[in-house]
Amino acid sequence: MNIFRVILLLFWIIQPLSIIRFLNEGKTSFAIFSLLFFVSVLFIFYKKRINPLQWVMKEKSQNNYVNNPKKNFKEKKMSSEKRDKGSSLMALPDDYVVVDLETTGYDLRYDKIIEVGALKVQGGEIVSKFSSLINPKKPLTSFIVDLTGITDKELSSAPTFDEVAGDVLSFIGDEIVLGHNVTFDVNFLYDNFYEKDRTKFKNDHVDLYRLSKKVFTGLPNYKLTTVAEHCGIKREDRHRALDDCIVTHQAYKEMKNYIKSNDIDFQSLWKSKNKGSYYRAFDVSSLVSTVKPEDINPDTIFFKQEFVFTGAMEKYSRKDAAQIVLNLGGTVGKNVTKRTNYLVIGNLDFIPSIKDGKSTKQKKAEAMQLKGYDIKTISEFTFYEMLEDSGFKVS
Repeated sequence: MNIFRVILLLFWIIQPLSIIRFLNEGKTSFAIFSLLFFVSVLFIFYKKRINPLQWVMKEKSQNNYVNNPKKNFKEKKMSSEKRDKGSSLMALPDDYVVVDLETTGYDLRYDKIIEVGALKVQGGEIVSKFSSLINPKKPLTSFIVDLTGITDKELSSAPTFDEVAGDVLSFIGDEIVLGHNVTFDVNFLYDNFYEKDRTKFKNDHVDLYRLSKKVFTGLPNYKLTTVAEHCGIKREDRHRALDDCIVTHQAYKEMKNYIKSNDIDFQSLWKSKNKGSYYRAFDVSSLVSTVKPEDINPDTIFFKQEFVFTGAMEKYSRKDAAQIVLNLGGTVGKNVTKRTNYLVIGNLDFIPSIKDGKSTKQKKAEAMQLKGYDIKTISEFTFYEMLEDSGFKVS
């Protein structure tokens, strides 16, 4: 419960009594002021469809990855500089553990893990599997339920992360971690292990997403579904951790076979710098990249990824954030479409057109996710995390 909001609500509730008292005392101006205050707040509640009791009980504005302004970014900033984690490798290991997580959202500060899936692979073959639901100790949103098929009832009897942390660590061991956009999973695991008992998750990791961009050039995007389909693998619509581990493993195997059968010198892919073959002109709201094509690093998560922004941002204006994306080799869209890879959600609290706590872009992204599109909805904070992981110093 938010005490400050309780006080504000009580002050609002007693306004009719104050109006009567002021009128009886002949204080007309005070009565008018109280009436205007009461009606204005009532109009805001009605216009934005806010339930006053739910508003009071809400500790933080976390509605599907929407972060609070100002203090929250400073409140728990676990940046890549502070994480003493392993290295991101450009390698093709035969022994590894595929890891995938399902979470309540993409914000490392607020969201929780609800499922861990893992495959132990030796010599290119699966030797064991690990899967566990995780009780996040908070209800799921209807969107997450629809996306994953996981329900609160299932999670109510599941262990907490602290209760299975030892089993997860034991299963992974010292092996290289493989995943698609694996930085997301590694950061979530690192923060949760560290929060439990200060354990530092320092396993090196290989990102199928980064490998795919080098090996399978020319794909429309490098989402897991797209890469899997390119490899002749069908991915189920539902987002479940172990299922995605299996798809990631199969796609990785097909990629290795492709490299071998086409006599591709894998190491040479990382030696050559980008000379503009991946570069395309940017023209979004008069913005263009101010970085030379040859100076853009094609190995960051931003390269050739389309970002869309919604809501007010705290540390940068949306225009400045878009410029950063362009300078890192990404693109910026005005609206959510099939090309969108990431929707970055800023603060929506003070935007009059917002209803039900979600912008039109967010609602569209969620609808497309439920149809199987790999659009990631992330908070402003997570966007900054991604910038740090890509070598950009967030100021």
